[in-house]
Amino acid sequence: EKRIKKRIMCAEVLVRDNVAPEYIKKIFVPGQRTLDRLRQMKVVLPIEINKDMFFHTDVISLEY
Repeated sequence: EKRIKKRIMCAEVLVRDNVAPEYIKKIFVPGQRTLDRLRQMKVVLPIEINKDMFFHTDVISLEY
């Protein structure tokens, strides 16, 4: 049942070229490891842990 709810909540956004930074207001992450990694990268946006939004609890796969 929990996976079904996540699947319903999951959405894709198709973006032609890019999203301008001023449109990004907050970052949601699945866990503390990802939050720590973003802070190490000096991300200045608000970051919130919300594991219920993700299928995997705290997998880091950031490319930069």
